Amino acid sequence: MNSSILRLATSAALLWLALSPAMAATIRETQAEILGHIRAGQYDAAIAVAEAFEPAHPNHAARVAFVRGMVAKAKGENRTAAKAFREVLSAAPEQTQAREQLADALLRDGDLDAAKHHFGILEQASTDPARRQVYERYSALIDEQKPWSFGGYATMAPSSNINKATRHDTVQLFGRNFSINEEAQARPGFGIAAGGTAGYLWNWGEGFGLQASGSAGGTFYTDDTKSSLRLTGSLKPTWTAEDKSLRIAIGPTGEVGLSDWEASVYRYGLAADVTAKLMPGLLANTSVTWLKQDFQINNLKDGHRFEIDGSLVKSLGESASLSFTAGYALEKTKVDHLNHHNYSLGLGLSKEWSGGWMTNVQPSVNISQYDGTLAAVPEAQRDMALRAAFQLSNRNFTVLGLMPVLNYSYTHQTSNDVYSEYDSHDLSVSFTGRF
Repeated sequence: MNSSILRLATSAALLWLALSPAMAATIRETQAEILGHIRAGQYDAAIAVAEAFEPAHPNHAARVAFVRGMVAKAKGENRTAAKAFREVLSAAPEQTQAREQLADALLRDGDLDAAKHHFGILEQASTDPARRQVYERYSALIDEQKPWSFGGYATMAPSSNINKATRHDTVQLFGRNFSINEEAQARPGFGIAAGGTAGYLWNWGEGFGLQASGSAGGTFYTDDTKSSLRLTGSLKPTWTAEDKSLRIAIGPTGEVGLSDWEASVYRYGLAADVTAKLMPGLLANTSVTWLKQDFQINNLKDGHRFEIDGSLVKSLGESASLSFTAGYALEKTKVDHLNHHNYSLGLGLSKEWSGGWMTNVQPSVNISQYDGTLAAVPEAQRDMALRAAFQLSNRNFTVLGLMPVLNYSYTHQTSNDVYSEYDSHDLSVSFTGRF
């Protein structure tokens, strides 16, 4: 990459929280002294000045960590620098200069995904058009250098209800109670959830390109419960506006679902995605998919599926964001009692806290309405699922350079069909380099 373009100002505030004009002048003088030592290669002297300046200040340790990060960058030790800047963000998540320098250090170290993640946060949170343009340019140059993308996960997946079966042990039919078979009741289990994604973007110029992507993911349990696997792929021509405010992609897509290692369903059709920056700090995304469905086990489900989903993500600063999601899906089959409409609403709040803690809370509701009835059921089935998901991580705790993320979710579904009422607690640990 062109370092003359990708250069963050080394005159960034090394010491912050000036409370008076006199203190501001003292801080500027200290900054100048520290930067002078760094430019002269006097690294120990730069750190010594930072350590001696206001040792009782609440942010003293973070200030020194910032200077150590700048020294490490000057010495070309970008991985060490990234660790220091993450230490600063642990104490002060809204510290813009630390996040800028972290993103730059990650970029220089070749960790492009993580660098783009932080430049995206900066761009969303910034109220300065000139700064946003700088961050956008960084992200664009990362895309030019890295047209491909890969991702993967493997995590333990204990669940209190692996088959999402009824929480009841009896059902009432024709005024009498009948026992439900144990196989149809909820049961706990332990498994492994694993998968990966891959993509490549061919840049045709003038904002046009071709995006190829694929994914594989599934859950594999240790007991007799059938394992499930899903394979997807798409090929979408794309167009991106010159100012990056709008991106449109549309093209063919398909997927294969496997149960117990045998194909259970084929789906294929068209998908479109639209991403728009509505205003500084507000991002909108919409996806529309139409799929033909071909089931291998129960061909009564054969038909088609239409889905439309939308989301709004509002930046609340560099350390927090609020999201709103809504969706609708229509599934048409060969019989009325399997035809259904799904409606979903969700909220999300992500927050970075002092001490390095990061949380993400996602409550949601999903309503399913079926069209027809079965012979023994007086009315069409209606389900409502309430779900609460929570993620917890700490940027100071890593394993082989990755940050573990604890994922927990609770689902409570009510229904006028006893067999469809269930509760489920699900727990997993995943790992990410984007922190």
